[in-house]
This record gives sequence, C-alpha cells and structure tokens, in this order.
Amino acid sequence: MESGTILEVEHFVYDSLEEFETHQMKLHGIVPPIAEDWRRAKIGDWVWSTDVRDPKSKIDHNRIVQVLRRRPLKDACPQDVRYGANFYMGTVVGTFRQGMSPSRIMDTDFSRRKTNADRYHFSPDGLSDEQRIKKRQHLTKKERYFVVRVATGINPIDAYAEIFSTKGHDPQKTRDKVLLLLKQERIMSGITEGTLKAAKSQGVDPEFIFKKFKKFIETTESDNLKFDALKYVGELLGIQPDQPTSAGLLGAGVFGSGLNRAQIEAAEVDESD
Repeated sequence: MESGTILEVEHFVYDSLEEFETHQMKLHGIVPPIAEDWRRAKIGDWVWSTDVRDPKSKIDHNRIVQVLRRRPLKDACPQDVRYGANFYMGTVVGTFRQGMSPSRIMDTDFSRRKTNADRYHFSPDGLSDEQRIKKRQHLTKKERYFVVRVATGINPIDAYAEIFSTKGHDPQKTRDKVLLLLKQERIMSGITEGTLKAAKSQGVDPEFIFKKFKKFIETTESDNLKFDALKYVGELLGIQPDQPTSAGLLGAGVFGSGLNRAQIEAAEVDESD
C-alpha cells in the first residue's frame, strides 16, 4: 500500500483486494464497491488501475485507487465525444483521459511523477505534446509512415490526416501540428533519406545524376541551358541548400522526386518503434 497527500488529506493506493477491504473496514467500518471500469468511473469511485498493460509503469500488478476529480475535456473533438472520451479523471497519482478505447491506460506509479504538479498533467513527465515532439530524438512508427508518404509526393496535411486520424479536428490546429513536425530535424532528415533510398533502388544515385548532367552540358548548344544545368549541379553539390522547407512542403507535397509510393515503401526496411 502507498499513499499521497492532496490538500493535507491522505489518499491510498492498495496492492490487493484483501488489503483494500481490510484497511477500508478499519477506517470507515464499511467496504465501498469497486467500479467495473475506470474509464466510466465518477468522482469518489474506487477503480482498478491498468499498470500491467503500461510498459512504462514500474508496478507489475494492477492496484486499487480512488477517482478524486473528473471534468470535461475542453479540446475534445467529435470523435472523442462519440467514443465517450470527452472527460478526464484524476487520482492521487496522476491525470488520465477517459474513453472506451482499449489503448486507454491508467497507472499508479508514483515514481513517474517527479513533482506533485506532474500529477495534474496527462503526461507523467509534465511535458506538453509540443514539448514532447521537440524533445524526441528518434522517429516513432507513425512519424515514419508520415515521412514515407510525404517523400512520395503526398501533401503533408493529407498525410498527417491519414495517419493521425484528424477527422473532426480544427483544420488550423491540424496545420499547426503538421508545421511543428516539419520543423523537426528528424522528420526532414527522414524525408530526404527515404527519397534517396527509393532513388537508389531504381538505379538513380549521385553518380548516375552527374553523368547525365555532364553529358547534357557537353552536348547542348544553348549557353542558357548550360548555365542553368551548371547552376543546378552546384546546388546538388551543396552550394545551395538541398533540404526542402516546411512551408514549401505544405504547399507542394515533396521535392519533385517523381518516385511513387511503392518505390519509397519498398526501400523502407526498419519499422521498429
């Protein structure tokens, strides 16, 4: 059994049903019922946690904890409302989104919250979604799928909507999230790498490109075309930035590789998260 204090009131987390019944009988002379599902629980209900389904929780068994607060989500989208995920609830340990999705989890690991204030954030570390995206070093599985689609020429907003299920979301918020992703170095590097892998699989590598340019420059009779070709070769060599900008990607899709989705996806080999 563990406990935490909120406003000078001690709240308990029980490791077993027997411990819960014994302690509650000692404190109040009665054993309260345990709600069937924490995702539908109300304030004051006792519920079972889902620690065993949370790979980040250090608790190796489900525990019993009380719901201390429950409020509507201000930013709940129509899809959240439809599936009953338009509320969040809090315990002495942390704060969690409710809803009937099987992916919803609710842990009782005090050690994941570094400060008392962290219990009032959906994220145990207290980071916002934006902060977490900026802090992340490696591509997640969904981000890799996003990179693949953008690299094939799909508009980033359409690619994001396809992968992250934005139906019913505010279009401006979706655009802001896409822009945030495209500002991350790991995303832009992934887009470039995906395109290069696909090109190589089709026999298009730097040597192939420079040979074609060299032959063109040597054989064309137009001085203007020669100049343009030399200028573009200079850009390829790094005289000009070769990375696409996030704003340009939003408007155009990708950098005109001419490669199709099948070629890009065929070049992807690592799908580990």
